[in-house]
Amino acid sequence: MMPSIFNAPLILASKSTARQALLKNAGFSFAIQSADLDEAQMISGLTHQKIAADEIALNLAISKAKHVSKQNPQIYTLGGDQLLICEDQIYSKPEHRPAAIEQLLQLSGRKHELYSAAALILNEEIIITALSKARLTLRKMSRQQIEHYLDLAGSDVLQCVGSYQLEGAGIHLFDHIEGDYWTILGLPLLELSRKMRELNLLAV
Repeated sequence: MMPSIFNAPLILASKSTARQALLKNAGFSFAIQSADLDEAQMISGLTHQKIAADEIALNLAISKAKHVSKQNPQIYTLGGDQLLICEDQIYSKPEHRPAAIEQLLQLSGRKHELYSAAALILNEEIIITALSKARLTLRKMSRQQIEHYLDLAGSDVLQCVGSYQLEGAGIHLFDHIEGDYWTILGLPLLELSRKMRELNLLAV
């Protein structure tokens, strides 16, 4: 096994390939165990309680990590979540290609905010939470242009809030971006790493 920057065994409570790649590229070694919670139902419930978008994202990240932590005592568990909000409407991962097309048509030519949250849990107790925000503006696109983008991007975009992947062909969808790369891909990695260092959990 490759050496890890994290000073203890770690489980990532996410099946997101983007989060896995971010952590791996940053020097983390980890196991993967998806929480498989009903995110749509959780978001709906929290929205009805008038919880702010950033707190919803953080709540979901904590819930995922705690769910996996319960099954893996004595092991650090990292949960992550991402939430997109545009003019007070919350967007989740699209269920299928038609939903992805509809999301991109709605976001076309508009600015939106993307919240990325993370929670590090040990024995179902919160050790660290981190949250960051990016602001992005999609260029105005026709349905035909969106269809062509989805042909290029493939089914992986169905794992992505907003139906785009900035690290691939999705970069061509944007007019303007404010925020760091890691936040947009799905983890507040700068804040998370800083807090891990403060607790002497990182080797670097």
